[in-house]
Amino acid sequence: MSRIITTTVYTLNELSSTAQEKARDWYRQHHADSNWYENVYEDFREVCGIFGIDLRQRVF
Repeated sequence: MSRIITTTVYTLNELSSTAQEKARDWYRQHHADSNWYENVYEDFREVCGIFGIDLRQRVF
């Protein structure tokens, strides 16, 4: 059976200072080492290869 789930979302400015810091801490903890963008880079490398573009990458 289907059901409706409602989630209330706030902008950062709508949160109290304590809640803002908690949100920042959560984001740092869960997203700091995320490589979510790696597949975007890989797709771009493949497209460059199709067009004969020599892509160089800098690693910091």
